[in-house]
Amino acid sequence: MSKICIVTGASRGLGRGIALTLAREEGCKVYATARNGDALNALAEEAADGAGSGSVEACVLDQSDDDAVKAFVGEVNSRESRVDLLVNSAFGGL
Repeated sequence: MSKICIVTGASRGLGRGIALTLAREEGCKVYATARNGDALNALAEEAADGAGSGSVEACVLDQSDDDAVKAFVGEVNSRESRVDLLVNSAFGGL
């Protein structure tokens, strides 16, 4: 059974690298969130093209929108019985 992971801020930088590594090298199912849907879709395609057995689900999410976050959590809860790892890499700026 693969581990279920959520990685926020996964469209670029550290979040993207972590999401890709979890999917490709650890065989995890990764729910990757960010505001940039095109970048998330590219990440999901790159993960699918790799040799690993994991996957990336691209989930457009603005973490500053409480209702959107609640809807995302509800969607993950409806699909999965657990979440094994949460990586908070989203950055809203200072």
